[in-house]
Amino acid sequence: MDFIGRIIAPALETIVDSLTRFVRDDVTLRKIQALNAARQSYFDQAVATGATIVFVPQAQQGEQTFSFLLFVTDELSGRGRFMINGTPVSATRGFPIQSAGFQVLISGHENIKAFQAQAEAGQTLNYTWGVFQ
Repeated sequence: MDFIGRIIAPALETIVDSLTRFVRDDVTLRKIQALNAARQSYFDQAVATGATIVFVPQAQQGEQTFSFLLFVTDELSGRGRFMINGTPVSATRGFPIQSAGFQVLISGHENIKAFQAQAEAGQTLNYTWGVFQ
């Protein structure tokens, strides 16, 4: 083996060894993340009109803690509003829910517990929600 080969071979061996460890550690980490990923606990699908307030009753009961709320309206749904800070939602107060399909992912148990949605005047919300632990 020549001089350059004696220098490069160990360096390449070190690089290959490092990359092998990185891939092995990444696979292990991804497996742990997959096993610990939030799983859906509850699901609801309904229609809300007028003064109907949509909320997550399981979060209100305080027996369980949730990580995420996925709230989705379909393409036939009208406009609405939602709040997550405990301020009562109304047909004119809150973050807008666009008509013809909308989705939002809300994180944090306190935000999920305080979540409320309502249709705007003369509108109907065709909604689905799921909470994840």
